[in-house]
Amino acid sequence: MNDELLAYVWKHREEEVRKLALSGRKDAGDLDFSAALKAIQARQKLKTKHPEWYAVPEVFIPEAVVVEQSSSPETAAYKSQFAPPSGTVLDLSGGMGADSFAFAKVAKVVTYLELSQERADLAAHNFRALECNNIHCHTGAAEVEGIALARELQPDLIYIDPDRRPSEARSRVFRLEDSRPDLTTLLPQLLAVSPRSEVLVKLSPMADLAYLEGALQHPFDTHIISLRREAKELLLHFTPTATQRITAVEIGKSQTITCTADGQATRSVEISSRVGRYLYDLYPAFAKVGYERLGLDYAVWQPARHTHLYFSEELLPHFPGRAFELLEHNLGEKRWLKEIARHPIHLQAKNLPTSTDQLRRQLNIKEGGDQFLFAYADELGKRNFVLSRRVEPSL
Repeated sequence: MNDELLAYVWKHREEEVRKLALSGRKDAGDLDFSAALKAIQARQKLKTKHPEWYAVPEVFIPEAVVVEQSSSPETAAYKSQFAPPSGTVLDLSGGMGADSFAFAKVAKVVTYLELSQERADLAAHNFRALECNNIHCHTGAAEVEGIALARELQPDLIYIDPDRRPSEARSRVFRLEDSRPDLTTLLPQLLAVSPRSEVLVKLSPMADLAYLEGALQHPFDTHIISLRREAKELLLHFTPTATQRITAVEIGKSQTITCTADGQATRSVEISSRVGRYLYDLYPAFAKVGYERLGLDYAVWQPARHTHLYFSEELLPHFPGRAFELLEHNLGEKRWLKEIARHPIHLQAKNLPTSTDQLRRQLNIKEGGDQFLFAYADELGKRNFVLSRRVEPSL
């Protein structure tokens, strides 16, 4: 990275990279043209994911994948609530620095640790460019330098985002022992050297809650975050007062819906094959926890235990999911499905052996329009189809 490369990337930040690859070399001079193109792609990713970073010409990200792997501003802001105002945070999984940047808006001092010297230097550069001066960057491994920093600093909060793709195969893993650092060994060490620190761990939203409760010997509360109906993060918050509470969060465009329960199944829901006037599709974070475990209390029923769709006769405006009004119900008659497929429609498969994409190809349905078709299995395993339309805008 140098001034010439920064200037070139900023100048061409809005241009289509494919076209630039053919015509943009003429003003690239002696720059590493391939590196410049990658950095332009990364900046274009920044525009949609981190507009605050994108707007600063001096910010430099070498590859788009770095942006893709970073926390979104919304989920990073949610995590920043765990940092005490004017307190101290130790981030043991530095990366691009999106989480450290969010913590720094709340905490007095943030200590950033990154295994790669190159990434740490780049993060330090970007923090200066963003005029964020209360982040101190260090290089090292969480298992070594991280423990030493925890012992020295005694931070109020320690943040860990284990690498769930540590192998060359880059396949996702969900066992804590297969991630780096291994939380099952690192957590006890951190709490031993800094016993007053709270610890916040970010995991894949696909991680199994029952497995985590059995694998970790320290009490924690769980936060499951979905952003605009896409599951994003599972957070474990370790504190001396943790009681295995579970909080489901849906962050929308205009509002955030949150529900907290003690983690025990407190209320059952009726199972019935009948359909109602209204249909609800649980937000992903709520579906991950489960209606019963959250103890929600609405006059609804569901067609099968593992079909996360709910029916009601009256509209429930505060239900934690998208609401639809039923137009038609069908068991999958060929003539009816052929008629439905004449126009673009939003399709969603629930609790079926066939995925949504597979079913869309089978039915020859084009995505789009203002109607929604839900395909689901009832308690007897029968495939049902419900044609519907939204009754309220998306969050």
